[in-house]
Amino acid sequence: MEGRRLRDRDAIALDLVGVAGLAAFLIGLAWLRTSDQLGFDVGAALDGVASQLAMTIPAALLVLAASALELAAGLVLARLARRTPFESIAEALIAAMVAAVLKDTVLLGVVGAVGLFRAPFLIGIDALIIVAALWAPQVKARARPVTAFGGWRDAWESVGSWPLAALVAIVWAGPVIFQLASPVVPFIDVLPNYVAPVEHLRTFGWFSPLTETQSPIIGPSRTVLGYDGFLGAMATMTGLPGGLAISSFILPETILVAAGVHRLASSLRGGDPPVGPWALLAFALSQPFARLADARGTVVVFPLVCLGLALAAKLVHRPDNEPDGGPATDPWRIGRGVVLGLALGAATLVHPVIGFLAIVTMGIVALLRPKQLAPGVAVAGVTVGLIALPQVATMAGLSLPTLALGIGLPLAIAFGIAFGRGVESNRTFRGALIRVAELARGTLAVAIVVIVVGAFATSLLRLDRLPEAAGTAIVIAVESSGLLLVILVIGAILGSRGARSPLVIAGLLVGAGAVLLVIVLPNDLGFLGDALRFEVPKTVHYWLSAIAAAGTAPALAFVWSRAPSRAALPRPARLGLVAAFVVIAALPLRLGNSGDDSNCRSNCSAINAYHLGEHRWSETFAIDLHYAASGFWLGFPDSRLVVDAPRREILGALRGEIGSGRLAHDTPVLHIAKSFQQWVATPLGVFDGVDETFVSLDPEVSHQTVGGRLVGLDQLPGFLSSHDFPYVVLEPKGLADGIRDQVIAAGYAPIFANDQGELFRFS
Repeated sequence: MEGRRLRDRDAIALDLVGVAGLAAFLIGLAWLRTSDQLGFDVGAALDGVASQLAMTIPAALLVLAASALELAAGLVLARLARRTPFESIAEALIAAMVAAVLKDTVLLGVVGAVGLFRAPFLIGIDALIIVAALWAPQVKARARPVTAFGGWRDAWESVGSWPLAALVAIVWAGPVIFQLASPVVPFIDVLPNYVAPVEHLRTFGWFSPLTETQSPIIGPSRTVLGYDGFLGAMATMTGLPGGLAISSFILPETILVAAGVHRLASSLRGGDPPVGPWALLAFALSQPFARLADARGTVVVFPLVCLGLALAAKLVHRPDNEPDGGPATDPWRIGRGVVLGLALGAATLVHPVIGFLAIVTMGIVALLRPKQLAPGVAVAGVTVGLIALPQVATMAGLSLPTLALGIGLPLAIAFGIAFGRGVESNRTFRGALIRVAELARGTLAVAIVVIVVGAFATSLLRLDRLPEAAGTAIVIAVESSGLLLVILVIGAILGSRGARSPLVIAGLLVGAGAVLLVIVLPNDLGFLGDALRFEVPKTVHYWLSAIAAAGTAPALAFVWSRAPSRAALPRPARLGLVAAFVVIAALPLRLGNSGDDSNCRSNCSAINAYHLGEHRWSETFAIDLHYAASGFWLGFPDSRLVVDAPRREILGALRGEIGSGRLAHDTPVLHIAKSFQQWVATPLGVFDGVDETFVSLDPEVSHQTVGGRLVGLDQLPGFLSSHDFPYVVLEPKGLADGIRDQVIAAGYAPIFANDQGELFRFS
């Protein structure tokens, strides 16, 4: 009876925490409602959603169905790679996503090389895989049961607290509300980076060569083959425009990210209590959660990374004296090391920097825990390295034929599996890898110190920038993960194994180390140095906050539990600490200037919608409601569709040429306008998927546009006389008179015109 009363008291206390969180969340929204940066009107937000439902609901259902088909096929492939059922639905989902990303990237390299990346092929391949699992006896026997899921009744009873579950549901609903009001995926750099190649695949069925980019704003260094294959398949199967298809993927993405985060936190906990809702509440403070509504690569990648880190965490928590039975103790037919490599390989194809940070993190932990991780990480390293070769070559500007991906990726996977089986079946080889890791631990540390000291001594790294670099790393850590790090430290002090996980500690150090390194780079590295100094700190905001959230979840679960430890807390202290976290996480309380409000002078607390750093739950939700009301694309010709009616007519005229077969996947289009900015000129590459070269008054070659095709008007005569561009689009507003005459004199005939611009075809 005493134990029952204690459980009842804990259940009531947990309900109170949930109620406190809901109240704080609502207070935070009321507080922000009239904010200059994040203000919103609930009625206007609902009206904004309602105004777009005719477009966004059918699209959301189509993409949800396509996602289900893709994940079902991926699940069959992933289950065939296992000996035993998946331990949870979350694990099954993220493993299915890994398989789907790799499958679609292979298809991008094979059928995309010959123009057959089309809906019938993609749907047919998925259907064949699923049908084989349902009716082919050998496949059916290996693919069932899928999970060891105990049943919905067990899941229902494990919720623990319905008020806390309601808090999770409401906090995570924001991105989906925003999706329903967004017929074009809502963030500016997503358009050239992600939408354009997806639209190209949907429109033409081609992707050739791998370095080809459609929007002139970016070059091949920003190509992400895994993202293009996976989201390109969604758009192609549904027939939806790329911007709408990616926006509609926000709901499946949210589910996959939630599954990945929960699985990773559950694997990190070791002997800690189950993480329950804490994983999702902690992650809701992170930068990836704040960007769920724009489906960028730094968010889509996290379910893939979570599977890799979760597999590593399982091995890390294996005791040193546990016998290594090789394949006999491995739930994966192809070997844990191979699956680790496939997960991180897929992650590298979706976002190379995040994938690289995950690989380095696991390499460090393998040196610290060689008995548990060295053999698996060695196999994973070989597998990832081979999988990443086409991605690395493309980013370096090496123009590989698309078939190089279609042939190279299956060979990389096959070699990784063969290597993994060789390692797993040979106890002597595994032992040798462990001994090498043990020996390399000290040697590598000394070598790194010598290299770094030598680099500073020879000015390959700037010693004078070290204080700035350290300060920047600290600021990014606090700004991205301040509250999460506080709870993480408290949990570690109290004895949480999850908070003390070497994967969490190494992940945080790798993120901080990456920032330190890029800040001390010399100035003479050109665009590469500029790109590293800009992109790496930005990406580390995503990485640090996600890793901190993964460790914070088991820390919160440990603090809340009555688990015996040397620092066990009495119930009032546990209740107070967890309630304080929930309330502070919900409220938009900030100390000092966040650095985002240009009008701020002193003691400023507001952030803006572009804030890089920790977002309190009410802040993220307020941003979603703010833009649901107005549309994200304020300052553009159309706040929801980006392009207005005259610009859509130009796009339609070009699409008519595509439909006639005259404008093919490799037909370059020359675009002339006052500015290349997407709020000035019509983004042809983004919305029609054509290969666009831009001539304007503001050409740019910077670390963000290097490799793109943004040139000045001085190059226009040469472009016109070369006749390399069968089509020219002229938007004359703001340009000098006479350009149209130059176009006609070069042999181009007008085929469409309106007040915005004119389309010419070479005759």
